[in-house]
Amino acid sequence: MRYEHDELAQLLLITEQLEVAGALLRTDSIPNARAALILLDHHAEIMLNRHFESLFRAGDGKGPLAGRPYKRGERKKLRDFGVRVDAAAGIGPLGEGVASVLDADDAACLKLSHRHRNAAYHRDQHNPGVLELICLLQLRSVCNLLPATVESISISFAGRDLPEALVRHGVEAQDTSGLRSAIELPDTAQQIADSITAELELPLPAVKGALASDLLDRGGAAADVMQRLLKEGLPPHDLYFAIEHDEFWKKHGSDAKLVELLQRSDFWHRRDEVDPDGRIPEAVRKDMELANGLRNERYVELRQEFRPQARQEAVIDAIEKSEELLELPGLAEVVQLYDQLDHDLAIFERHLPAAVGALNARIERQIDYALDR
Repeated sequence: MRYEHDELAQLLLITEQLEVAGALLRTDSIPNARAALILLDHHAEIMLNRHFESLFRAGDGKGPLAGRPYKRGERKKLRDFGVRVDAAAGIGPLGEGVASVLDADDAACLKLSHRHRNAAYHRDQHNPGVLELICLLQLRSVCNLLPATVESISISFAGRDLPEALVRHGVEAQDTSGLRSAIELPDTAQQIADSITAELELPLPAVKGALASDLLDRGGAAADVMQRLLKEGLPPHDLYFAIEHDEFWKKHGSDAKLVELLQRSDFWHRRDEVDPDGRIPEAVRKDMELANGLRNERYVELRQEFRPQARQEAVIDAIEKSEELLELPGLAEVVQLYDQLDHDLAIFERHLPAAVGALNARIERQIDYALDR
């Protein structure tokens, strides 16, 4: 509880964590870049949470100083990271009536890095081609967020030394706001942010070139795989069905009703119900047949509801729109377009190996057929 109410301690910890992230990114190491990605996303979450907690407190107040109130339903929506970032940037109804703490560039970068963080943290996936660049954009955005999310208070250091974490970034105490040898937290946080990003060079043309090249290379590689599969004898219908089938089962394969019916209709799961002669009792056999029919009905129901996201258009878009990305004038527009194209292409890439497996299975069946003859 002492730390929770100690604004200086919070600033010192975040400062040191940002230093750690910067050190990790200077190593030119994929494992370290992944660690930095997760660390920076964690602190973006912390800063945004503190920002909205202060807004909630202000909104719960009364009188002329009361802030914009947030209803329970609105607070629930703000649990979503993307919604929280948009609101912090003044985008959408949840950002109305309060001062924004993010600009459009930083909002786009934080949402992109958060999606890549989720891929690395939850699915052990990352894109080595742009991982470091995304982390550097994320570092700059988190540093920009820092000064706007610390409490506006002054702290006196009269008779004691400044913490080393502040001294490293050139912070000096001075008489201010009626206090001797004091620091203003927002000004201090700004100086720290400027110090950490002082040598960070991210010119827009270089960023656009790196992101466009990534889309072009990955889109071209996916297109080559599909062309090779078709050339080697996999019919187009089988190719696209394999991708869609793989996505469907990864999404619905653990459906509770489907699993329960599968087990009811499977002899292995009901082997303990056989009679002493090893035969399936009539009642059990009928229940297995019933479960199998219900399982087929559940499968059809899920297939009717299923809307595949892995689309070959994602490959075409990645290739064609990579040039469009190069023509965009601002970082926010560039990152938003890349985020969309990267998201769609990554889904297709995730399920494309299933088509390779379909070709291998087809070849094996042909070999078995030839041997049988």
